[in-house]
Amino acid sequence: MKPLRNHIHTALSQTSPTKAPKVHNLLQTTKGYQNIEQKIIEMMVQEHISATACIPHLEAQL
Repeated sequence: MKPLRNHIHTALSQTSPTKAPKVHNLLQTTKGYQNIEQKIIEMMVQEHISATACIPHLEAQL
């Protein structure tokens, strides 16, 4: 699970307030980060897309 979380962390660290403001705002707290991380894991499994590709989808859902 550690490599997956590292991959997600890398994708999330490239998120900016201009590209995904809602996701970026949630990442500012530990609980928000964990919530987004869990949603990305679920989306990666269900939709078969990369962590980076999940971010715009999550932004649209929020």
